[in-house]
Amino acid sequence: MISGQVPDYSNYNDETLQERAATINRSLFPERAAVLDQELARRVALHQPELASRGERFAGAVIDMVIALISLIPLVIIAGDTMQQEPLTGMLMAIGWSVAVIIVVHGYTLINYSQTVGKYFLNTRIEDMDGKPSTFFNILAARFMPITVLTMIPLVGSVIYLVDIFMIFRADKRCMHDLIAGTRVCRLPDAERVNH
Repeated sequence: MISGQVPDYSNYNDETLQERAATINRSLFPERAAVLDQELARRVALHQPELASRGERFAGAVIDMVIALISLIPLVIIAGDTMQQEPLTGMLMAIGWSVAVIIVVHGYTLINYSQTVGKYFLNTRIEDMDGKPSTFFNILAARFMPITVLTMIPLVGSVIYLVDIFMIFRADKRCMHDLIAGTRVCRLPDAERVNH
């Protein structure tokens, strides 16, 4: 290599690139250091998952909401009177029914792809903060259950529900249920996307 020429850092593996960035004399080789930093930033951006847009999250939530409302019809027919007369029993029945619906309707896509049915059709999925698909247990126990229980509390439940929805306007687009579960909703990588 000619003295003063900047190497093609795109050919370096990640480990070598990070080693070079940590050991380069930045005052002696400012141009090389700048190119190194650019290549490192490019690779970090390349490996960062792309967050689902608010529109994609909304559309997925609408699909899941329609499924949830339809699934409540049998419960209301079977136990509507009991739920009205005994609010605590009704709340417990609704929670149990909701968990059963999540398992039956969304179980396959959640276990295999970390997606509800709505997220499946929108090519988005629930991921942990380290970029890995979230587990079914984490989605059910930490992401779904706490918010479901909190929103059923009389008077404050509707406020919690609205706060959870409007948290989508945060910069990181994470709602309350995402913060509780340590999750985020990301677009699927192109290689995993499904054409519907």
